Amino acid sequence: MDSDFTIRSLDSRDDLGRWLDFLEAAFKEKGTPRHYFEAHVENDPTFDMSHVWVVEKNDMILSTLRIFSRRIHIDGESVTMCGIGEVSTRPDVRGQGLASKLLGRVVSVLRASGQYTIGCLHSSREWLQAFYGQRGWLQVPVEYADIRTSIDQGLIQSLNQYTVESSLSAREVDWTNLDDMRALSSLYQSAMARRSGALVRQGASTAQGLSYWQDWIGKTDRIAAFVA
Repeated sequence: MDSDFTIRSLDSRDDLGRWLDFLEAAFKEKGTPRHYFEAHVENDPTFDMSHVWVVEKNDMILSTLRIFSRRIHIDGESVTMCGIGEVSTRPDVRGQGLASKLLGRVVSVLRASGQYTIGCLHSSREWLQAFYGQRGWLQVPVEYADIRTSIDQGLIQSLNQYTVESSLSAREVDWTNLDDMRALSSLYQSAMARRSGALVRQGASTAQGLSYWQDWIGKTDRIAAFVA
């Protein structure tokens, strides 16, 4: 790599603004809006500027990635997980090995820290899967369903058709209601604790846990309705 390049983590609010500008431009072609990345900064309780790494030259960001610090369930155990995301490089400097050098540096730092049991990243593009595979990452098949809908009376009535013979009923989640937050967190824990790969989520019985569900889950992974 050119000696004029610098690899470092962010350390100021000015850095953060420039980084968001960079992501907005880098993911424009993919169609990912700026507010998606802003939400990751403003609402993620684990966000830390030192987890954002960049390659720079003359104070210009050329490539970046972010560390997502999480815990996940593996074989019934809760383990620390380092997620790698928001990997991107300016189109005009791609092919120069910037992302490779950055990824290698960050992985070395993470391994030396001893903080994480496992590292994960995601890509749906075959050429990127090959890119990561050449750098030691193993592919793991992932099965999931992404259901997007909006709440209206038709949906509620449709859900209620399946509960008419019981004492159950369907309604929209009230994100300001403490009982709803506790019910959702308890439901998630009982359903996902035995599923390898599922994220460990905080309970809603404390002020911090309640904020996690309302300000992070409620604004990023909105659950439309549930049966109670």
